[in-house]
Amino acid sequence: PIHSITLYAPAGGFVTERKAFPNQKVTPDSDLYTITDLSRIWIVADVFEADITSIKVGDPAYVSFTNGSTPPIGARVTYIQPQVDPTTRTLKVRLDAPNPGLRMKPDMYVNAEFGIAGAKQLVVPVEAVMDTGDRQTVFVDLGNGYLEPRQVVVGDRFGDKVAIVRGLSAGERVVSSGTFLIDSESQLKAAAGGMGAPQHQHDAPAPKDHRHD
Repeated sequence: PIHSITLYAPAGGFVTERKAFPNQKVTPDSDLYTITDLSRIWIVADVFEADITSIKVGDPAYVSFTNGSTPPIGARVTYIQPQVDPTTRTLKVRLDAPNPGLRMKPDMYVNAEFGIAGAKQLVVPVEAVMDTGDRQTVFVDLGNGYLEPRQVVVGDRFGDKVAIVRGLSAGERVVSSGTFLIDSESQLKAAAGGMGAPQHQHDAPAPKDHRHD
């Protein structure tokens, strides 16, 4: 009897699943090993149903890592699943991307950004908008150290930028960080000024005594 036999894999890659064990009976249709070529991979991205109309097969995409230590990798949309997940309200979008240096591993999480063409919008850094819940405020630089609090209406968010629908004009300079500290300081100065302001008091007439016998 032949105690061992050599089987050559039809492709190179990494063994991601093993079904062959000692003393196991195998047949010609048995799956012994699963070999995966990681030089080019598929990425499945979850896209909200409200945004899926802006994405189509063939569109470019950029894949970035959660730690941000490596540059993004270019990818391309190859398939859009025609069914919405009822729990997450998202659709599965498949991306085809190269994997230089095998940086992406199976079951790894990455961020996918899609290049969507749209109308020009006025955007500012997210940190420039102080959101108190009922209103959004930015501080406009008037020059000479003067700042003007300006109430604005925000729109969509694009990464670290947010669109301004109303309240700002293109070219105006705004404070990009520290808006909370500026607002707190202005409120403290306003409160201190109110406490130190002179209070006008009117002399009240002396009370009259009424005696009843």
